[in-house]
Amino acid sequence: MSDILSTTPAATALSAACEQAYQAAITARRALLDATTAYAAHLIREALPDAAAITVDVEDKELYEVLDARGTVLWHAPDVAGHVLSAGIVDDIDALLCDAIPFGGLVGAGWETAARGLPYRTVALPGGLLPEPCTPGLEPTPCGARPIPRLPGEPGRRSRSLLPGRSQTPLADSCCPAPLLHPLARPLVEHVRVRKGQI
Repeated sequence: MSDILSTTPAATALSAACEQAYQAAITARRALLDATTAYAAHLIREALPDAAAITVDVEDKELYEVLDARGTVLWHAPDVAGHVLSAGIVDDIDALLCDAIPFGGLVGAGWETAARGLPYRTVALPGGLLPEPCTPGLEPTPCGARPIPRLPGEPGRRSRSLLPGRSQTPLADSCCPAPLLHPLARPLVEHVRVRKGQI
């Protein structure tokens, strides 16, 4: 019995149709991801106009944080009362993510592994740029990079329900140890200290 594929006209036509459908599916998948990030960007920027990128928990298919172009966290999960980004908007974005992520193709669409590792991925919003990556083991905060806390026995990730809140108030000197400040954050921290009369 021969292992050579049939080359009859019917087989050739069906093979071509299969390839065309496959390529169309790849194109449609990319279009879905692009449309999802564009719609998410529109919803987010109504409340956070400086949003440049989002980090998503692709395992739970939920929005994890919103970043500006410098990597500063503008919003983070879990959502709490008083956050600028309303729970309704977050729920709408989570629903979009639940629809789009199962189709795959995230890497090809520019969804990069986040600083804290998988299952978190960061993607630039339309018109935005991905922040410069932090040193492995660190994550960006409003006052620079800080170590990523880990739960005992869970070296790779933390439970969303146990994430500590991150202040969105003006920068405090005790927020991060000085050696861990991200270079981009130093001028901003010094500016705040000058205004407080500390320098």
